[in-house]
Amino acid sequence: MDEETLAIFRAEADSLVESLEGGLLALQTRPGDRALIDQVFRDLHTLKGTGGMFGYTELAAFVHGFESAFEALRSGSSVASSELVAISLKAHDHIVALLDGQSSGDPDAILAGLAAAVGDQTPIPGPRPDVAPVAADIDIVIPPEPQPALRVQPPAAPVSVPEGPASAPAKSSSTIRISADRLDEMMDRVGELVIAEARLAEIAAKSGSPTLMSVTEDIQRLATGMRDATMSIRMTPLSSITGRFRRLVHDLADQTGKPIELVLEGEDTELDKSVVEQLAEPLMHLIRNAADHGLEDPMTRIDLDKPMAGTITLSARHSGAEVLIQLADDGQGLDAGRIRAKAVERGLISAEADLSRNELLRLVFAPGFSTAERVTELSGRGVGMDVVSRTISDLRGSVDLDSEPGQGTRITLRLPLTLAIIDGLLVEVAGERFTIPLAAVEEIVELPEILDDQQATARLLDIRGRLVPYLPLREVFGSPGRPGPFQKIVVVSSGGGRVGLVVDRIIGSNQTVIKQLSPLHSGLKIFSGATILGDGAVALILDVPSLVTRSKRPSPSVNRLQEAYV
Repeated sequence: MDEETLAIFRAEADSLVESLEGGLLALQTRPGDRALIDQVFRDLHTLKGTGGMFGYTELAAFVHGFESAFEALRSGSSVASSELVAISLKAHDHIVALLDGQSSGDPDAILAGLAAAVGDQTPIPGPRPDVAPVAADIDIVIPPEPQPALRVQPPAAPVSVPEGPASAPAKSSSTIRISADRLDEMMDRVGELVIAEARLAEIAAKSGSPTLMSVTEDIQRLATGMRDATMSIRMTPLSSITGRFRRLVHDLADQTGKPIELVLEGEDTELDKSVVEQLAEPLMHLIRNAADHGLEDPMTRIDLDKPMAGTITLSARHSGAEVLIQLADDGQGLDAGRIRAKAVERGLISAEADLSRNELLRLVFAPGFSTAERVTELSGRGVGMDVVSRTISDLRGSVDLDSEPGQGTRITLRLPLTLAIIDGLLVEVAGERFTIPLAAVEEIVELPEILDDQQATARLLDIRGRLVPYLPLREVFGSPGRPGPFQKIVVVSSGGGRVGLVVDRIIGSNQTVIKQLSPLHSGLKIFSGATILGDGAVALILDVPSLVTRSKRPSPSVNRLQEAYV
């Protein structure tokens, strides 16, 4: 096979293998689900046919034996026991190894185990590895050719046709597979188009030509439509990676001896594909930690009047310009005292350090930090939480940690909806332009003159009965000079928190193509990136979650003003 054909086969095979694993894991809780059994059988049958057609004869031979075991489930002569699911998952792993040109065990032993699990002690026969399956094993649908109007006498002998309603003509596929690199290239082109469109709008506005303005408006409308269409292609549901978590929990339950239930909520929540691809590893680290450190053993849970099986819940939802992904367990929670002792032992803090409970809990994200007494295959080296923190930070997100002794731990990942193009609000501060993500903006109000002269790093403003802290961006940026009259407050929100950003002037909204900051400037946490404006100038994009966090820091002025309002 040439490289393109091989890539097509692997994409199809990977999809089938993922579906197969998901079906096998679902059989644990729905062993009598006939539709689920049929799905697993179809996955095996298609994988066998395509494998044989593309020259993977050893794979086709093994899958044929695997398929024979599930024939017993289809016929009703056997049930999907836990033993069958366990050995089937081993068979699945062997299929993955064969696709990679490796071997993960003795295929004959796996097939014998499958036979035993369905009640047949005779090993399941399979075709010889050097003989490809016959063409009948490959499902190929060929649309019928147009029939002439001439009536033809039917043959005397009956033709073998299955009973039931006539099948509808085959329809052309409504989806196609494209390379991720091509999609990224397309997104880059759209980004450059948006920048060019902004430049054209700037020129048209200066020219005052009605014809040029009309054409510019048409191009803006088309560019916006192309941007939205391209962004929708890039968006991927979280369910694209949750299948591997089901398998992980299944294996962790076997390794730890703890019955574990995985609950998935909001799997249809969509994120930019570049974000989803990087989420798998940190989420797997969090699940491992929850299973190994968080959940108690069955006897301890019974003594605590908890269900014997521990629960790990992975949920996702949209919140403005962010996606919130939360992983929670109902285990023993984090021990702040133990974390403090380990941090002092490792020299991360001094013995006299006065830290809040939340600050102590966040020490678990320090590189190499672990409270485990011994290193196991699952954890103990202090790498997992560090990986989570660094990965989420690289994605311009943040991590919130909350834990109650005896009640469990909740870790919330706050991530930007996309890393490509957003709608932005362009503002001016001390003669410089900055962009605020429009999805995070709640409202814009004018700064009262009575509050204009108060010198502090944080203030409070009463907006319809609610106190909202606000930050003068001139002070945050260290800009020289004094602001002019009629400053505006842009109220933004993130993670349930609100802050007002004081700016000199509101310029307007625009499409913002996000450009990453250089490594030299990546440490500036109040900026999440930069964009190129229509006149070629660069505007920094404000990091709203970072500014909201900054506004929560206590200061004498906050306490004084709060007393005045209460």
